[in-house]
Amino acid sequence: MSKASEGSIDAHIPPPPEVYDPTAGIIVGFSRPKGVFMPILAWLIMFFDRRDYSHVYVKWYSKKFDEWIHYEADTSGVRFVGSKAFEEQRTRIVEYELPPMTDRKKLVKYALKNAGSSYPVWHLVGIAWAQLVEKLCGRDIKNIFSGEESVCSKLVILILEILEYDIRYTDKQLNKARPSDVEDLVKAILDRGKGGEYVL
Repeated sequence: MSKASEGSIDAHIPPPPEVYDPTAGIIVGFSRPKGVFMPILAWLIMFFDRRDYSHVYVKWYSKKFDEWIHYEADTSGVRFVGSKAFEEQRTRIVEYELPPMTDRKKLVKYALKNAGSSYPVWHLVGIAWAQLVEKLCGRDIKNIFSGEESVCSKLVILILEILEYDIRYTDKQLNKARPSDVEDLVKAILDRGKGGEYVL
């Protein structure tokens, strides 16, 4: 499936393990916090991005544990999240399933290595400032608060590279990437497959 869910409560529920290929590709999903009183950061991201989600994550099915494993960067840091906790905290908006992975071990190794990394809240402020300057002054400036740490969109782009997608970008583009940029990238991958370059 190219689009696993869109505005549906039940569409993201995984098929039974006996009919689901555990070596299939990961799912890239987009969500927002639950409830009317969402954190101000989520509102700001949706305002600037003009989308109904504020967050991007990846998930994959573990046959060994019979569980969907979510991996994300949020204000508590880079982390693994189980399905129950994820459902309690977030509203899924849309999910896309990418083609099968060539080597899941590379993904898991990367995820384990980076789990627990801090979340750079000021990075988001830098993205918002760069967008504001671009809209008001027409200038393409870098994210002045960027660093080595990853917000959700940067983390998922780096994971797509781990999955051997040829994504072309500058450091300036990577550090200003928004969830909507990731969705556009995923749609391009689903349209064209692994054969070719993808420009952020």
